[in-house]
Amino acid sequence: MGDWGYKAYENDEAADWFARFWESKNFDLIESTVANFDPGNENYDEIRAAAHVLACFGSPYACPSDFLDKLKPTIRKVVAILENMIDPPDEAWGFLEIWENSPEIIAEVKQQIAELKAYLG
Repeated sequence: MGDWGYKAYENDEAADWFARFWESKNFDLIESTVANFDPGNENYDEIRAAAHVLACFGSPYACPSDFLDKLKPTIRKVVAILENMIDPPDEAWGFLEIWENSPEIIAEVKQQIAELKAYLG
C-alpha cells in the first residue's frame, strides 16, 4: 500500500480509482465500487475515494441528473461502510489494523461521514 497521508486521496489505490473515475466521467463507477465492496478485499481506499467524490458532488445540484435516484441510497451505503471501517462489526474489517488504530485516520473517516450525512439531512 502506498500511503503518504490520511486524506482519502493520499494513497496509490485512491489515485488509481480517481484515474478510472475521470476517464469514465460516470457516477456509476461510484455505485459499482460500493456494490462490489468487500472488507476481505481491503478496498477501503477506493471506498474513501468514492466518498470523497460524493462529498464534493453529492448535492442534487452538483450531481449528474441521471444519478439522482441513486444518490441518497449510495450515500447511505457509503456511510455504513465508513462507519464499519472505524467501528468494525467483526474481524473481517481490518481497516483500523492496517492503520494501526491511528487517531488521525479515524478523524479523517469521521469527517467524511459527517460530510456525507449532511446530504442525507
